[in-house]
Amino acid sequence: FNTTPMKHHPAKKRRILVYFIFLLLSTAHILAKNVIITDPVYEFSTSGITNITKIELNKEETRVHIHSTFIPHWRVKFSKKDFIQDCETGEKFYATGIENGEFDKEIHMPASGDSTFVLIFPPLNKSVRKINLGDNDVVIIFGVSLNPKEKPKNIERTPQYVLDWVNEEVEKSKNKEAGKLSAEEFFSSQPAKIVGYIKGYDKRSGFSTGIIYANNVITMEDYPTVVTIHPDGRFEASLPLFHPIRSGIVFDKASIPFYIEPGQTLAIWLDWEDFLKADRFRNRQLDFEIEYAGPAAFINHELMRLNLQAKKLPELSRKEMYQKMSELSPDDYKTYVTSVIEEYSSGIEKILEEENISPYTQTLARNNIKILYAQFLLDLDMNNKYRIFEGKEPYEMPSDFFDFLQYTPLNDCFVLATKEYDTFINRLEFCTPFDAQSSVYKRVQPQKSFSDYLFDELGIVKTQEDEEYIRVSEVVNKNINSITQEEITKYNELYQALFERHSSYSDDYTNKYVNTVEQLTQDEIRIAQWQIKDSIYSNVLKLQPGLSYDICKIRSLNHLFGEVLSEQEGYRILEWIKKDISNEFLVNEAIRLYETSYRNTAMGYELPAGDKGAELFKSMIDPFQGKYVFVDFWGTFCGPCIHGIKEMKETRRAYENSEDVVFLFITSESESPLDKYNEFIEEQELSHTYRVSSDEYLCLRQLFRFNGIPRYVLVGREGRILNEKFSMHNFEHELERLLAKKRNNKIQGAI
Repeated sequence: FNTTPMKHHPAKKRRILVYFIFLLLSTAHILAKNVIITDPVYEFSTSGITNITKIELNKEETRVHIHSTFIPHWRVKFSKKDFIQDCETGEKFYATGIENGEFDKEIHMPASGDSTFVLIFPPLNKSVRKINLGDNDVVIIFGVSLNPKEKPKNIERTPQYVLDWVNEEVEKSKNKEAGKLSAEEFFSSQPAKIVGYIKGYDKRSGFSTGIIYANNVITMEDYPTVVTIHPDGRFEASLPLFHPIRSGIVFDKASIPFYIEPGQTLAIWLDWEDFLKADRFRNRQLDFEIEYAGPAAFINHELMRLNLQAKKLPELSRKEMYQKMSELSPDDYKTYVTSVIEEYSSGIEKILEEENISPYTQTLARNNIKILYAQFLLDLDMNNKYRIFEGKEPYEMPSDFFDFLQYTPLNDCFVLATKEYDTFINRLEFCTPFDAQSSVYKRVQPQKSFSDYLFDELGIVKTQEDEEYIRVSEVVNKNINSITQEEITKYNELYQALFERHSSYSDDYTNKYVNTVEQLTQDEIRIAQWQIKDSIYSNVLKLQPGLSYDICKIRSLNHLFGEVLSEQEGYRILEWIKKDISNEFLVNEAIRLYETSYRNTAMGYELPAGDKGAELFKSMIDPFQGKYVFVDFWGTFCGPCIHGIKEMKETRRAYENSEDVVFLFITSESESPLDKYNEFIEEQELSHTYRVSSDEYLCLRQLFRFNGIPRYVLVGREGRILNEKFSMHNFEHELERLLAKKRNNKIQGAI
């Protein structure tokens, strides 16, 4: 081994120099010829549809052969915005031609689902070693090697440090056993934790978070929970729980199902290849090959097996169910649903027996079918109320239609662990028999409405505007328990206009009809309504009061506390409701709702320090210190969002240069595609708009705890959150209150 420095060997230096010159000349000679790379190696792909099979390099052009694998007869499209990109410099080369297709024209896939195309790009400099492939200005395949001799690396096994981390987290579970809960142990406020690993994940995937759309079904509170994905593919989330749940993590467009109990940690193992398959098979929910670990792993594996086997049964098509709702009478629909569910249930029973499913998982499966059956029938009841909006007369619901509820496990706490319970309990709260509660309003409403007084008693000739009000009021009064906020807003606007047109008659009407009605406080009205519902529940529906009915009562408090009832009224109705609820956990949840709703919110609350969503939101509102900021979370796909923004257009104009008020709009890339977003904000003359990334939007969802939109947040002049569930239809009233408070503060300061 020669350790003498090279500078003492000039002959050796000359030989090495000659060798390098020869190598450079040889390389130049190779690059002067066509270079073909077959099945090029790449670093990462986000597309399950597009695969590069060959790249041809020459001095005239670069030819990229694309093999597309997609759903038969679905369409693909190529664009002149497709590009290849030098990974080192970032320079883009846009497509100049295509073979086997046309730019910006939809191409139908054949029955095989496979097609091959050639995209033509400008020639590349011979110094380019790796390229990215972009689809319509978005990179989909990263780090494609232009070295014909490079071989793909073996896929690494899960790193040991990941295995150790997951095992350590699972070991921290406070609840070490699953599927052994008694009714007394079912409810618990212990949070749970989700951990896991996506094999093959890369931070260039386009998303670094997932979300669990969790909620408290007892109180109607949302708890969207962000799942953080680390750059190495590990992910984790702390999940607030109140009882066992079946839910799912949404990663991009994929949903990963899970079952978990309070106090547990569940580990979930995923593979990036499944995400690519989900991208390819977009017409169905792809079943990922998931591995679970932790106390509830065996339940998750059993549910997964059960789900796979259930797909062999005749399809339980929700689309067909809802189609039948519009075609059949209530009795015929009930017969149809009963037949379908019985057949499906028989198939599930056979699977449960063949798959050797544990008793606990069997209970979950059976309860899910029972609740699903009840939900389908309650859906018919709800949809029946909306027939009038389609110009159809609603059916008169048969007296025995709701007898299926007598066979529904309403008082079994384990039904809360089904996927369908949240929808079911919402339908139960507002089912038709409970409409009789509105009779309470006859005690607190005038014997005759203002419009009846004008047009029936006084005989005033109706205008076209009067006719419109009467038509809408009939619809609203007939469907008082199921009208939307949109319909309420329209009704209020029409009534206000009616009152202004005929204001000269208002005093006489008030003296004759309004001043003579019985005066009840809001809590007395609500208690009287629940007393009627109690009677209906027991005597009409013939149901035994218990868990589900108690949950209905508690859910009603979410809206009443703080929005309808004063603190004293809220306390009185809380005490009345508590006396009939035997479950201590439910009682404590009702008390917590009361305390949360009536805590001192006059000064609002500060955004939490160090929270990613809070820091982002703070950067948006900071420029408007000194003003009240009305924040609208919205999306172009959301009908109520669009309607609300349009309705407020003139109001926004009125406050355009206000020193007190500003409107701020937040949406995301997934909620609002760029072209529709740009078109709408221009049409509505929106300013102070933000279109954030999907990851950032999920953090904002978690910050303000909302699963659905529109969602409105009111921010005070000092940047404190005054109301995170603001009702925008109360804008004028609330603003007047805020400005009056500001004026009073100025006066007191002057004194």
